[in-house]
Amino acid sequence: MKKEKVEGVVLDDGLYYAVLEHPVQEPDQTSGFLHVRRWPGCRLLGEDECVGSVLQLPDLSWEARLFVGYDDETNSESLMVGQYDLQLDALVALWQVRRHGTVDLSY
Repeated sequence: MKKEKVEGVVLDDGLYYAVLEHPVQEPDQTSGFLHVRRWPGCRLLGEDECVGSVLQLPDLSWEARLFVGYDDETNSESLMVGQYDLQLDALVALWQVRRHGTVDLSY
Protein backbone atom coordinates (compact mmCIF):
# COMPACT_ATOMS: atom_id res chain seq x y z
CA MET A 1 0.00 0.00 0.00
CA LYS A 2 1.42 3.36 -1.07
CA LYS A 3 1.49 6.25 1.40
CA GLU A 4 -0.66 9.24 0.44
CA LYS A 5 1.55 11.77 2.20
CA VAL A 6 5.01 12.10 3.65
CA GLU A 7 5.57 14.06 6.84
CA GLY A 8 8.47 15.06 8.99
CA VAL A 9 8.81 16.83 12.33
CA VAL A 10 10.93 19.97 11.90
CA LEU A 11 10.54 21.61 15.35
CA ASP A 12 9.78 19.98 18.70
CA ASP A 13 9.94 21.40 22.23
CA GLY A 14 8.32 18.47 24.05
CA LEU A 15 4.86 20.05 24.15
CA TYR A 16 4.48 21.57 20.68
CA TYR A 17 5.85 20.26 17.41
CA ALA A 18 5.73 21.46 13.82
CA VAL A 19 5.28 19.03 10.94
CA LEU A 20 5.84 19.55 7.23
CA GLU A 21 3.90 17.21 4.98
CA HIS A 22 3.31 16.78 1.27
CA PRO A 23 1.37 14.43 -1.00
CA VAL A 24 3.54 11.65 -2.45
CA GLN A 25 2.39 12.50 -5.99
CA GLU A 26 3.03 16.25 -5.57
CA PRO A 27 6.17 16.77 -3.45
CA ASP A 28 6.25 20.52 -4.23
CA GLN A 29 2.90 21.06 -2.48
CA THR A 30 4.15 21.14 1.12
CA SER A 31 2.00 22.26 4.05
CA GLY A 32 3.00 22.88 7.64
CA PHE A 33 1.06 22.17 10.82
CA LEU A 34 1.56 23.01 14.49
CA HIS A 35 0.45 20.35 16.97
CA VAL A 36 0.19 20.30 20.76
CA ARG A 37 0.64 17.04 22.64
CA ARG A 38 -2.26 15.97 24.83
CA TRP A 39 0.30 14.38 27.16
CA PRO A 40 3.40 16.61 27.38
CA GLY A 41 6.63 14.72 26.85
CA CYS A 42 5.01 11.88 24.90
CA ARG A 43 6.83 11.46 21.58
CA LEU A 44 4.15 9.37 19.85
CA LEU A 45 2.52 11.23 16.96
CA GLY A 46 -1.07 10.95 15.87
CA GLU A 47 -3.23 11.55 18.95
CA ASP A 48 -2.35 15.20 19.31
CA GLU A 49 -4.34 18.32 18.49
CA CYS A 50 -3.51 20.43 15.44
CA VAL A 51 -3.53 24.07 16.56
CA GLY A 52 -2.19 25.88 13.50
CA SER A 53 -1.30 25.66 9.83
CA VAL A 54 0.96 27.10 7.16
CA LEU A 55 -0.59 26.87 3.70
CA GLN A 56 0.44 28.24 0.32
CA LEU A 57 -1.95 30.74 -1.27
CA PRO A 58 -2.69 31.07 -5.01
CA ASP A 59 -0.29 34.05 -5.24
CA LEU A 60 2.48 31.68 -3.93
CA SER A 61 2.77 33.48 -0.59
CA TRP A 62 2.39 31.53 2.66
CA GLU A 63 -0.31 32.13 5.27
CA ALA A 64 0.13 31.14 8.93
CA ARG A 65 -3.07 30.54 10.90
CA LEU A 66 -3.73 29.65 14.51
CA PHE A 67 -6.84 27.55 15.16
CA VAL A 68 -9.11 29.03 17.82
CA GLY A 69 -12.70 28.48 18.86
CA TYR A 70 -15.38 29.77 16.51
CA ASP A 71 -15.72 33.56 16.61
CA ASP A 72 -19.07 35.05 15.53
CA GLU A 73 -17.49 38.43 14.88
CA THR A 74 -15.01 37.15 12.30
CA ASN A 75 -17.09 34.12 11.25
CA SER A 76 -13.94 32.02 11.50
CA GLU A 77 -12.31 29.27 13.55
CA SER A 78 -8.80 30.55 12.90
CA LEU A 79 -6.75 33.65 13.49
CA MET A 80 -4.35 34.80 10.79
CA VAL A 81 -0.85 35.15 12.23
CA GLY A 82 0.46 36.66 8.99
CA GLN A 83 1.23 36.26 5.30
CA TYR A 84 4.83 35.64 4.23
CA ASP A 85 6.92 35.27 1.10
CA LEU A 86 8.68 32.15 2.42
CA GLN A 87 7.23 29.03 4.00
CA LEU A 88 10.00 29.04 6.60
CA ASP A 89 9.07 32.58 7.71
CA ALA A 90 5.42 31.55 8.11
CA LEU A 91 6.38 28.46 10.10
CA VAL A 92 8.70 30.48 12.37
CA ALA A 93 5.95 33.06 12.99
CA LEU A 94 3.49 30.31 13.93
CA TRP A 95 6.11 28.71 16.18
CA GLN A 96 6.77 32.05 17.92
CA VAL A 97 3.06 32.57 18.59
CA ARG A 98 3.01 29.34 20.59
CA ARG A 99 6.11 30.46 22.54
CA HIS A 100 4.39 33.64 23.70
CA GLY A 101 1.58 31.69 25.34
CA THR A 102 -1.18 32.76 22.98
CA VAL A 103 -2.30 29.20 22.23
CA ASP A 104 -5.27 28.17 24.38
CA LEU A 105 -4.57 24.79 25.99
CA SER A 106 -8.04 24.38 27.49
CA TYR A 107 -9.12 21.51 25.25
